[in-house]
Formats: sequence, structure tokens, C-alpha cells
Amino acid sequence: MSRRASDLQITRVPVPDLGKIVDERVSAARKVLGANSDEEQIRRTVTVLVIREKRGAFFRINGPGKDAIEKVAAAARRFASALSNEGMPPFVLELFKREGLADVQRLREIAAALEPIAERRLVPRRSAAHKRLAAEAAAYLMEKAGKPRKATRKNDFHRLAAAVAGLDPKEEDFLEHMSKYRDVSFDDDSD
Repeated sequence: MSRRASDLQITRVPVPDLGKIVDERVSAARKVLGANSDEEQIRRTVTVLVIREKRGAFFRINGPGKDAIEKVAAAARRFASALSNEGMPPFVLELFKREGLADVQRLREIAAALEPIAERRLVPRRSAAHKRLAAEAAAYLMEKAGKPRKATRKNDFHRLAAAVAGLDPKEEDFLEHMSKYRDVSFDDDSD
């Protein structure tokens, strides 16, 4: 059973619904802080954190994946050039047309779509920087809610840091980062 090129489609990597991610994290944060917490403040803080986290992370590619994309993009561009060559015998071109593979413009579009992905720098895995930002956001929200910030693994501060980061507090450790923000004041009263 042969497959025609028209049967194949290049699909984009699905972009996550950032609004849904923010809503889920805000809901989790409100459970920690209580129903009387300022939802708008939580939403703004979580939104900033999600944007920082997700910036450039929709195409997470490892080294071999990046190399493969580069090769496919180059091959598509070379194949389009070969088909456009005036010296191409008509019977060869006809073979590719019958299989639906002689659409030079579509091949160039495929190459153009893949090349920017292949040129992206590799995105590191979620790092300590992500946890640090989550701990900072949690400290800020705890201060605004008037709750104490103790750097332990089983308190609201830890659960809130995990909630705004979208991580499981039982599996992730924020202790090192929480201790940095335990005594920091976020008051912007500079009179």
C-alpha cells in the first residue's frame, strides 16, 4: 500500500492553552491561600511565571531531533531544486507527479517551516531557575495574603510554590529556594 504525499500532513506541535494552565495554577494556589485571597493578584503573579516558563518552550527538541529536522529541511530544499532543474528528464518528473511528490512550492514551504525550528537553540529542561521563580512568586503571594513564610517541605509556602510552578509538592523540593525568600519584603512603599 503506497502512501501519496497528499496523504501526509505536516502538523505543528500543539501549543498549550496558557489560559487553562494559568487557571489550573490559580485554582491550586487559592486552595493553599484560602478563599479570601486576592484572586487577581494570584492570577497576575501566576501569569507572569507561566509566560517566563513557557517562552520559547513549545518546541522542546533534543540534539538528535534538531539534527534530524535540519537534515529533512535541507533534503526537502534540495529535492525541490532538483525537480526545478531544467535538465530533469520529463519521465522522471512524471514519476514524481504521479505519486504526488512533485509539488515544488509545497516542498519549499515544508523546508521553510522546518528551518526556523532547526535553527532554534536547544531548550534546557526545567531547571532550578524555574523553581526559584516559583518560590519568589509564592513568597510574594504569601506576603500579600499575610501568611507566614517558613522554609519547610510540608507547609503552605512549599505547597504554594509547587502550585504556581504547576508541580507536585510531594515530588519536588523547593526548600533551598524558599529559604532565600523567607525574610524578603516585597513592599513597594518607597516614600
